[in-house]
Amino acid sequence: MSRPITPFALPAADQAALEKFTRTGRRPVRAVRRAQALLALATGIGQ
Repeated sequence: MSRPITPFALPAADQAALEKFTRTGRRPVRAVRRAQALLALATGIGQ
């Protein structure tokens, strides 16, 4: 039996900050991948 899907809400300000974080500058790959995973989860990918 699968687990129920828990909704994940990401405030607009946080989403904008994460999108900017993934696009700009030189960042550690691990941090960028984590930000991308959170953005994907917020849009419903992987659910």
